[in-house]
Amino acid sequence: MSNWGLLLLRWLHFIGFASLSGGLLLQQRDQRSYINKYIWLGSLLQLGTGLALTILKAKDLNPTKILIKLILLCLILLLSFIYRQKKASDKALSLLIMLTLTEVAIAVFWQ
Repeated sequence: MSNWGLLLLRWLHFIGFASLSGGLLLQQRDQRSYINKYIWLGSLLQLGTGLALTILKAKDLNPTKILIKLILLCLILLLSFIYRQKKASDKALSLLIMLTLTEVAIAVFWQ
């Protein structure tokens, strides 16, 4: 894939993070009882683009880092899917925020 394709995938990955984190902030502000669609769609976009980036750049990546990030994102997806249909407690929202921030910290600080 060309350099432009990788840049586009990376940009979409950042858009997924922006949707996920922005949805969580919106959720905290509005105190809605159900998880909003931005959290769900952002995490799906991050999963899809993250898998594509991993496949395309597999030889340059740390497999342990990728596995931990995948597990964290699966937990985010699971929680956001569960709480789309039933009331989300403050603890569930706090856990989603913590998982999201942990995933970003791993991406940024783990070389």
